[in-house]
Amino acid sequence: MAGRFIRWRLRTLGSLFSSAQERSRRTNVITRLAGAICLALLVTLVGLVSAQTLESRVADALSVQWGRIDSRPGIEGYVHNDSSYRIGLVRLRVLTRDESDHTPAEMLAWVHGNVPAHGRSYFSVRTPQAREVVGVTIESFNLIAREGPSQSP
Repeated sequence: MAGRFIRWRLRTLGSLFSSAQERSRRTNVITRLAGAICLALLVTLVGLVSAQTLESRVADALSVQWGRIDSRPGIEGYVHNDSSYRIGLVRLRVLTRDESDHTPAEMLAWVHGNVPAHGRSYFSVRTPQAREVVGVTIESFNLIAREGPSQSP
């Protein structure tokens, strides 16, 4: 009888220890998982902040040169990129007004293709005949890649 009790007690203690070990393992897994999630969030936030500051620096290096087209109503010009990053999906905001100067309006237009680093890309925009173009600005763009300095032969 005493032998059975001792065996039963050892089994019970053994199951208590294994449950404690399982709890310890679960706690370790949860702690590691929470740490990994926090690290991933931190890396994402740092990436977003650095991307925003990079985009603002590139935006400061962009300019638009434009003029009216004589053959048809519209404008044409170039987007100049003095940064070391190639950009794409450039969208222009074209501000126009009617002949009476009372009704300003905005149009959006795209620059086709990419604008290379330290380069420029051509654009042309048709406008309504009764409207005069007042200004052209860059509405948005996407950073594509950093380009190294061009190598001359």
